[in-house]
Amino acid sequence: MLNLTKKSPAASLLDMMLALIVFLSCLGLIGTWVEKGHTAQQQKLASEHLMRVNEAASEYVKLHYVELYDTSTKTTGPQISIQNLIDEELLPYGFQERNVWKQDYEIHVRQMKENELQAIVLTTSNNNYDAKFLVTLLLRLLLLLGSTTSCLFLLSKISYFLEPEVTIF
Repeated sequence: MLNLTKKSPAASLLDMMLALIVFLSCLGLIGTWVEKGHTAQQQKLASEHLMRVNEAASEYVKLHYVELYDTSTKTTGPQISIQNLIDEELLPYGFQERNVWKQDYEIHVRQMKENELQAIVLTTSNNNYDAKFLVTLLLRLLLLLGSTTSCLFLLSKISYFLEPEVTIF
């Protein structure tokens, strides 16, 4: 008579392999969720940082209206630095001059209408992507598409344009 309560070793191995496949497929999904959460957190931090700079710049314009008004037009005007806002105690001591994406701020004062000043806050980025970054990005995209031969072909063609000190991997 067959004993149905005890599993065979092959069935246990098959169950373990199936559980491993399910676990590995869930890892990709969990990784995507973590990445989206990280991006959302960075967006929130950057927007809160920009909001604080905007509020401080507006307050600075109100405090220094007369002196800013005399030097402002529609197209030219003074520039306010983050350090000016910190010195006036409109931002706390130690406030970072760059946001989470390492973007700097430019604060321009303009007189858009008669007797009305505006503080215009711009973010600027110093990201200069080098050849290594671009090649790595292209290779990863091709690998995601499943084209290993295209990666090798692209690598052989691009290596001609790269500077000698640039290494790909």
